[in-house]
Parts: sequence; structure tokens; C-alpha cells
Amino acid sequence: MGEGLLDGRPSAPQPAEALPYPGHSTSATRHSDRSTSTECSTNSFRGLADFGWTEMIDHWSPREKSLFLSSWRESTINTYRPAWRKWKIWCTGKSVDFKNPNPQEVARYLAYLHNDEGLSYKTILVHKSVVTNFTNISRKTDYSSDFFIKHMLKAISVAKEKITMPPIWDPKLVIQYLMHNIPDVTNLYQVLRRTAILLLLSSGRRVHDLTLLSIEDGRYIDQGNSIIFWPRFGSKTDTANYRQSGWKLLRHPCTALDSVYWIRGLIELSKERRQENNLVELFITARGVPKAASRTVIGGWIKSVLREAGVEASPGSVRSAVASRNWLENFSVEKILETGNWKQVHTFQKYYKKVISNQSEENCNVSLSNYFNSIR
Repeated sequence: MGEGLLDGRPSAPQPAEALPYPGHSTSATRHSDRSTSTECSTNSFRGLADFGWTEMIDHWSPREKSLFLSSWRESTINTYRPAWRKWKIWCTGKSVDFKNPNPQEVARYLAYLHNDEGLSYKTILVHKSVVTNFTNISRKTDYSSDFFIKHMLKAISVAKEKITMPPIWDPKLVIQYLMHNIPDVTNLYQVLRRTAILLLLSSGRRVHDLTLLSIEDGRYIDQGNSIIFWPRFGSKTDTANYRQSGWKLLRHPCTALDSVYWIRGLIELSKERRQENNLVELFITARGVPKAASRTVIGGWIKSVLREAGVEASPGSVRSAVASRNWLENFSVEKILETGNWKQVHTFQKYYKKVISNQSEENCNVSLSNYFNSIR
């Protein structure tokens, strides 16, 4: 598997090379494997009680319903919920049966999303998927080949000019900031932020993938000069036949950028807090009731670091920024794909490969390249 993200050319001396971690330990507090809970799926199912096909499975047992619902990831269901509510509101105003629409009514709804809501073509496709997945199951209507729907989508796709992708920020700006701004190693919130941004900058993976990292036995392996994570199932690319590759994080000569150092420090610092609720997730909340940190919470940490570094961008932009920097530095497409956990070349080339803007004026010879490997 390909190694890290940014070309490593460490220079000496580095600021803050020695940061003694209070109570630092090279071994993690681990917990035995636990069975997967179906509580989340069951609660999600209750929230989708008015989907078009739910009446057909009223006689199913709770376990059967929960298993069936698990075919959709929780993040997908959370995306579908507001789209389903919008569909129901439109149907009510137009006196349309939201559970059993005909293709002409669906085509009119797509036109409404474009003309009145001003949604983009890709967002409209998501709304169309909601309708096709959760209505008209008994009629077996083939929406993908229907004349009205197919031509309405075609019209929407060409209605607006293609917008050139905006340039992306330079990851080296953030690396420079991290080198010269060392967080308080006794402050859990600051250590969580530092660890999260380093993992994204070194791997180029999605913010959501950080929620899949665990310190339980078998999923966290401390090898001294490196740390290996085997992520839980749930990545965007995970299927029955494909799993996100493992993460192997190597030591960095600059302590401020050393993922191994900060991961160990995080585990030690959060030991008491995570034991309150027997948490095994690497990232947990820093305040309130201890629980696993969600994608939204972690995204907030990332956004605050970017802002402090002078970068006004979304947490998800880290993935594109890292991939674009790799491309600029002549990384092979294959290496970029495997390191960042992409499955399709065209996805990277069409949506993530961008022009780097606001490149660092200061020569930054220290980077995170060669300190991350993907392993199978």
C-alpha cells in the first residue's frame, strides 16, 4: 500500500522536538471484543415508519426489521430523512399519494426541486433516490428507465453551465501552523484536535473514517516505532466484499507532527474518562457525558484548527487538499488512490484533483509524507 501524503524533507532543528507527556505509556488500555448492538438500527427504523414499504413488513420481528434496515448505513439514513420530509410536504400540497406516486408526478417533483428549490443536479439525484428506494415497492416501477423521469433529469443536468472547481488550499500552510503552535498536552480537547488533524493530513481519508478507529484488542496494535489501526466496518467504500485498508502510522522526527506520539498521549490522557462508559473508540467527547465523538464533533475540531491556521474551509476539504498536493508533487494515481481509500480513479480526478492556491510563501521542508502506510 502507498505511503504517506506529503513529501518528507525534514530539516533541523525542529521546534518543540521534546514534549514530555505526563504519564506517557506505550501500551493502550484495551477492552475485550463486544457483540454489535442493534439498538441504533432499531431506533432508526422507528424514525422511518412512514416509508412507502414499511407497512409490508409490519408482521416481521424486531430483529428481522433491524437486520433489514442495517443494509443502509446510519449516515445514509440521516441524509435520506430530510429529503423524505421534503417529498412528503410537496405531495401534500399537490394532493399526491407520497407512498404510491406515478412517474409523471415524480418528474414534476424533480422539476420543482430544480426550478423552485434551486438544488444542484447531484442533490436532486439524492432526492430521486429517496423516492425510488422508499415508494412504489409493490408496483415495481422502474424509475431509472421511465420516459418522463429520464428526460427531466437530462434537462436538469444541462440547464446550468458546468462550474469550474474552485482551487484548494495548501496543506503546508496547516503543517507550518502545527509546527509552531504546540497544544497543551494535559488538555484533552487540544490533544484530540491535534491527533485528528494529523491523521487526516497524513492519510488523506474522510473525517467519518476517524470515527471507525478503535483501541480495542485486535484493532489497535502498538509496535513501538509504529501504530496500526484496523478500522471498524462503516467507511463509505465498505461493502460485503471490500473493507477499508488498515492504517499504519510511523514515527515523525518532529514531535509536533508525530502521530504516534499524539495517539499514545491521547489514549493515556483519556483513560479515566473513557472508562466511565467503557468506550473503545479512539476519539471521544472532551466535555459532558463521555461518549464516542461523532463525525460532526470531529469536524468541528478540524474546522477550528484550519481557521487558526488561516484556512477558511470545511473539514471535508482536507481530503481534497492532501490529494491535490500529492498530485502536484508527482505522486502516482495508484498511490494516491490506495492511501486515501478511493475505489475509482475518475472520482479522484473529477472531484478531488484541484489547483493548489495560496501556496505557502515560506519554504516548508517538513511534511507528513512517508509517515503513513495503508496495509491489507
